Amino acid sequence: MGGYKKLNPKTGEYEVIKQKTALFVIISDTDSSFNFIVALMYSQLFNILCDTADNDFGGRLPVHVRFLLDEFSNIGLIPNFEKLIATIRSREISASVILQALSQLRAIYKDNMDTIVGNCDTTLFLGGQEKTTLKDMSEMLGQETIDLYNVSITKGTQESHGQNFQKLGKALMSVDEFTNIRHYTDDDESGRFFDRSGYVQMIDDVESGKIGIVVMKDLTRWGRDHVQVGIAMEIFRKNNVRFIAINHGIDSIDPTSLEMAPFINIMSEWYANDCSKKVKSAYKAKGMSGKPLSLPPYGYMKSPDNKDFWVVDEPAAEVVRRVYQLTMDGYGLNQISNILTKDKVLVPSHYLKMTGNSKWQKNVAKDPYLWGIHAVERILTKQEYCGDVVNFKTSKHVKDKRSSPNDQSQWQIFENIHEPIIDRATFENAQRVYKSMKKKRADKNGKFHPLAGLIYCSSCGGKMYIFRAVGISRIWSTRPPKTVHSAAKNGPI
Repeated sequence: MGGYKKLNPKTGEYEVIKQKTALFVIISDTDSSFNFIVALMYSQLFNILCDTADNDFGGRLPVHVRFLLDEFSNIGLIPNFEKLIATIRSREISASVILQALSQLRAIYKDNMDTIVGNCDTTLFLGGQEKTTLKDMSEMLGQETIDLYNVSITKGTQESHGQNFQKLGKALMSVDEFTNIRHYTDDDESGRFFDRSGYVQMIDDVESGKIGIVVMKDLTRWGRDHVQVGIAMEIFRKNNVRFIAINHGIDSIDPTSLEMAPFINIMSEWYANDCSKKVKSAYKAKGMSGKPLSLPPYGYMKSPDNKDFWVVDEPAAEVVRRVYQLTMDGYGLNQISNILTKDKVLVPSHYLKMTGNSKWQKNVAKDPYLWGIHAVERILTKQEYCGDVVNFKTSKHVKDKRSSPNDQSQWQIFENIHEPIIDRATFENAQRVYKSMKKKRADKNGKFHPLAGLIYCSSCGGKMYIFRAVGISRIWSTRPPKTVHSAAKNGPI
């Protein structure tokens, strides 16, 4: 709800609140001892807001006030609520009465229940098993007219035939039909994709014959790809499933209402594409201005004063500097990851989750200290550690969930934007070492050689690695072996 008056402790008077305000009232759902106080508070709120609308704003509040009365039966009897709900709407005030069953409302407000329900212009039924509620819902929907055709045949010495035509009224939904409702939701999932959990489950139920009718708000909730929606509509037709799109006035039982469906689907897809173009345009403008488009990498965090500027996160930055120093000292990726694991250094995903700087806080490694070579590689290949902003590394199509890497020629690099963690000379030297680096594996003695992967065979040009064999101190060979070179332990290679 939005509030309009608050008590000034200095003057003791109520002052008008012009900004939007939310008030949360939390009561016990097991102890009703003080529910009457809450009911009185709501009564006063209605009266104060109505007086404010009449006296200060000419009869209508400038900002709509909405009461979300969840578990309405637990509040208790609000005095004169049956009258208030009939008059508040003209003052830009509305109330959503949320109940488990209509019988709860009848138990509290007795004969006034019909008045309260009659003043609610929208009724949303999400299912239930309480019989009186189901009966009331069925009566609210009313009846439809059906044609009844009977044929009777009497056989005997003389056969006779009879035909009877009648027009009867039938409930749009019977009490039994109300108990067979399923809800498929896909909150926070884009309609551009058709692997939404609720949608996939609905299609499975349609194909298995569990559904007879599907009701949706409009066709856009079905999807924003006219080809995929057309395929789904055909699945519905083949399985004799009726579908209704309320806002678009489409009912598959009426063929004329389907004439506009293809055009609506095409326009829905066009709208998604148009929105994508606008977002990409704004995204490109921001990226070309030198502002970072990605989240800060491990070792940085957003500045508290400017979200488009990164500052050094010193504990993580120390780990980054250590990785580069170990690389320059000749350690391989496996060696570095083993050292960090042995020293119980938190892996980046766990560190970012702990500090609250990660967008992907669910996707973390099981072991918080188990470093992998890919984590080390990501640190060694980020030019951002030189103080640069590198934009447009990836791109994404409107119909794809995952980004795809761009060619390096499409990157936009802005140098010396934020404080560097690694100086540029060290970064460039580390890149040369990394490019010539092989993911080093320890020999049977658990040892590594710092020159592994840096030596090339003069005969075949292959990269060479060290092996140890019985009776020979060192063997340098390509992998797979093309040329073998041996040397004494302390002699030349």
